[in-house]
Amino acid sequence: DFGTRHSHDIMDYVFSHFIGIFLAAAAFLLIYVAIKGRKSHMSCKLILPSLASGVIWGIAQVAWFQANIELGFAVAFPIIGSLPGIIGLFIGLCCLGEVKTCRSRIFAGLGMLLRVPGVL
Repeated sequence: DFGTRHSHDIMDYVFSHFIGIFLAAAAFLLIYVAIKGRKSHMSCKLILPSLASGVIWGIAQVAWFQANIELGFAVAFPIIGSLPGIIGLFIGLCCLGEVKTCRSRIFAGLGMLLRVPGVL
């Protein structure tokens, strides 16, 4: 119980969650630059993909928070824990050609057999 002064809506805490992550990342970046100095590697080509990745991650976090509210932890956690790996394996197999050998296909299939029932 949070008490009467605190919100019971988890979505009210999302902004502070993201601000905390941003401040921690900014602090780590400043420490990295302070240690490496001129030898630090920060290509301008990395800025837009990094921002896009962060936005996609933020959307996924909000979706997870909402899924926990709507579905409950027992249903939402197996989905959020397994589904990204299943999708990543599917994209790697079909689009990127990452799974080439027979041995790797067997391990990928075994991994799928273990993960899919948890999501269903």
